[in-house]
Amino acid sequence: MCSRDFKIVIGDTDSEDEFGIESDNHFPRQYLPYCSGSGLVPTMTGRVAKDVIQPINRIPRNNEVFIGEDHNNINLEFIKLHFKYEGRLSEYQAAKIIQTATKLFSELPNTLSVRAPTSSKFYLL
Repeated sequence: MCSRDFKIVIGDTDSEDEFGIESDNHFPRQYLPYCSGSGLVPTMTGRVAKDVIQPINRIPRNNEVFIGEDHNNINLEFIKLHFKYEGRLSEYQAAKIIQTATKLFSELPNTLSVRAPTSSKFYLL
């Protein structure tokens, strides 16, 4: 059970520094626990919602992200699962994925060829 009378205890705020200038020094600051409406004090070291899966905290190895003999193909299933659990990639891995996507999109045609006669519906495309 907790009380609603919690306060934040702040250090000496009326002190002067060596030059005689008043400082608004808020250190050391001592925070007291937050009290929810139900009277529970949440933990500061554990997970508040214990049924939520903890995010992945490691960067995957290159052979997990890239597959194939020369490691040029991207393992999409692994990447989707890794991002689903809030995983992160290294800078090298992210740059290589962006370079691969840029190369792929630059090779694709970006114009549409339509035979005559065309009406205004096709012209607006």
